[in-house]
Amino acid sequence: MPLIKDAYEERNGILGYRQMTIKLNREYDLKVNHKRIYRLMDILNLKSVCRKKRKNYIKSTPEITADNILDRDFKSYKFGEKWLKI
Repeated sequence: MPLIKDAYEERNGILGYRQMTIKLNREYDLKVNHKRIYRLMDILNLKSVCRKKRKNYIKSTPEITADNILDRDFKSYKFGEKWLKI
């Protein structure tokens, strides 16, 4: 339990039980099951912090802008009357 508390505080509460199990097994050469870590973290009231994922928007201007030929008039009365290039 002290190892779990130390690892939790070291990573500012980011680690959940899965990553905590991996960390303890690698650093301290333990063979601990993830269910045991889950139970111990539940007893200690330690929960992982779920961070919001940031969306990466790339601001750019388009190189080629197509001409507005249809002028948002998408209805056609005959088949093959209006065709668009992509």
